[in-house]
Amino acid sequence: MKLISTISVVRLFFSERLYLPALKNAKLSFFPSCSRYLKYFTANTFLYFCSVLAIMIGTAISPALGNGGQLVRNMEELELALSEVKPGDEIVMANGTWWDADIHFIGQGEPGDSITLRAETPGKVILTGESRIRIGGSYLKVDGLVFRDGYLSDLRGAVIDFRAGGELAHHSRVTNIMILDYVPQNNPGLSRDLRQFWVFFRGTHNRMDHSHLEGKDSNGPTVVVRATDPAYHRIDNNYFGPRPNLGYNGGETILMGVGAESHHNFKVLVEHNLFEECDGEIEIISNKSGQNHYRYNTFLRSDGTLTLRSGHEATVEGNFFLGDGKSGSGGIRITGRDHVIINNYFADLEGSGQRSAISIVNHEPGAYNHVQRPIIAFNTLVNNTTALEIGVRDIQPEGLPIEDALIANNIVVGSVSPLIVQGGPFENFIWAGNLIHGGSPGIVVEEGILQEDPLLQLTVDGLWRLEANSPAIGAASGTFNYVSEDIFGQQRTDPKDIGAEQYSQEPDLRRPLKPGDTGPGWIPRVCYEGKSLAQPKLVEPSQGTFVSEETDFEWTGVPLVSEYQVQIAVGNFREDNILLDTLISGTGFSIPYELEGPEIYRWRVRGLPAQDDEDETVCPWDIASVGPWSDVGTFRTRRPTWADHESGEVPAVFSLGQNYPNPFNPSTVITYGLPANSHVTLQVYDVLGRLVSVLINEEQHAGYHQAVFNIGSLSSGAYFYRLEAVASGGSGHGKYVETRHMMVIK
Repeated sequence: MKLISTISVVRLFFSERLYLPALKNAKLSFFPSCSRYLKYFTANTFLYFCSVLAIMIGTAISPALGNGGQLVRNMEELELALSEVKPGDEIVMANGTWWDADIHFIGQGEPGDSITLRAETPGKVILTGESRIRIGGSYLKVDGLVFRDGYLSDLRGAVIDFRAGGELAHHSRVTNIMILDYVPQNNPGLSRDLRQFWVFFRGTHNRMDHSHLEGKDSNGPTVVVRATDPAYHRIDNNYFGPRPNLGYNGGETILMGVGAESHHNFKVLVEHNLFEECDGEIEIISNKSGQNHYRYNTFLRSDGTLTLRSGHEATVEGNFFLGDGKSGSGGIRITGRDHVIINNYFADLEGSGQRSAISIVNHEPGAYNHVQRPIIAFNTLVNNTTALEIGVRDIQPEGLPIEDALIANNIVVGSVSPLIVQGGPFENFIWAGNLIHGGSPGIVVEEGILQEDPLLQLTVDGLWRLEANSPAIGAASGTFNYVSEDIFGQQRTDPKDIGAEQYSQEPDLRRPLKPGDTGPGWIPRVCYEGKSLAQPKLVEPSQGTFVSEETDFEWTGVPLVSEYQVQIAVGNFREDNILLDTLISGTGFSIPYELEGPEIYRWRVRGLPAQDDEDETVCPWDIASVGPWSDVGTFRTRRPTWADHESGEVPAVFSLGQNYPNPFNPSTVITYGLPANSHVTLQVYDVLGRLVSVLINEEQHAGYHQAVFNIGSLSSGAYFYRLEAVASGGSGHGKYVETRHMMVIK
């Protein structure tokens, strides 16, 4: 029998002007097409033709094999491919949107020879509707998939589950994936209260890395880990983006076990992750298992804490907690025994109590474990509302005191007193080598706390770093051989420096993470930059300034912004209070008309991103349509003086102005207006409601007045001033009472 070449058959095929629909439509059967043209061939030629053509069509219509992987275009092809996988295989999901894809990825790979399920192009395979993936077996890898705008309908379901068909996953990896806005309320028939998870770790030695998870506005942790034996999972280099406040428990970003598992040692490593605006609940990370390690993470503007809730022997080192003044932002909350808290940096955290930079919880049997032997050392805490609170939550009669803590070689700097709050009993504490500056210590110990300026300087990257002549350098107490590096990755040499930093001229090896430093490699950095536009800073008029009715406004420019939205309001920024809402292309403007006076106004600015018509960058989300608002500025359109009264000007109604300056030290001016002769009482109270000063208690004539308050020997903190004015009979103005608050910073 004589063989004929593929080229010969093709020439023969086309020379007869034949046409095979099978070449254009992969779903048509090959052999019926051959049989249609049987009359053109001898028996032998027909057999060879069909054989060769079968190879050609098979190559054209079947999934590609080899180094490029096996391409699958629908669930039927995917399920068939997954049913036959062996070590080293690579299944490639075709680009496009996959609806309701319930993927069971089960297989047995080998060390160095994993089985991979990946996107044809990372970020271009979108799973939505009721899609999910379950992974079972060993040495399996999922790469480059996107889950977005979908939902699950089952209670405690998971978008990615390391268990499939009852088989746990081991030595398996999920990488370069994105989960975005995948919540039950995407199905109108489901509620955000349906408890579900995005990633469910089970088995052992599994990993999630370089992934992006954002927008879980529903009940249940974003990531949950469950185990009974050492799991050795790894969660690293991920971006955990904004998660709105849930309003009740169940909004954790990572839940590391449950209460019943707190005596099991999971030994999970969580490192190099960025948590930005993770506001789901107070426990951003809820540690409920033992011997877990949290290092080199950054918590940015997140309303909550890394909570060592019910497990033991956790290590928390080298993390940055950056509040940027956000309400509720906190640091580390401690319960349990034998935790090590070292080399962490806490700055501008607004939380107090359980949301303090570091808080230690009072023992509550059956609810909060007895705190024993924590080590809190080599940390730097700067400008936090409460740096350290020992004994948060109510003291229980049957509760045991916090015991045997070592608090050593920490730097604490701040202006709010006290810097350390004692809210519960403690015993056998060792204090050593701590530097405290600014506010009062708030605690009396025989030794181990030195009140001295550590000489920190604010660097261009917004961090407080040691100056070359800082008294913290080489002044650490004890050896601490296990503290071998500082927060920036520099080696610690003896004698060690106090605080999270070992002073060095060498380049930093680790830095606070920013959006774009972590997450999938296929997301361009510009997408994160556009997503997280910077906050403008107000320049003029400065806070509380008295200005003329016509004034100039100025603010700092921010990158990637083409124009700014400016609002001016009386009171809060409700629609009916806004007097001016305009877009400005520069970083300043003159108000186009006179503002009425006298009045207290508020103003704010935010940026709108630049649009480049030639930029073809494709982001997995829309570039931010607006940036964050600036802090709110206040100004008065004119400053009342005694001359106002002398000129005969009388206000139409009672008023009490905001003191200026505020905050202040040592004195401030309080202004008020009387529409009629009145008996006036102006008093100052502390936060506990205790009277600290009577500024005015007399009859006064109609007009504008002012009083000066000097803080004297009073401590820093919040105070309130209260004006009570009773108009003379017959004036028709009656009685007026108003209270405002002010802040003293020494």
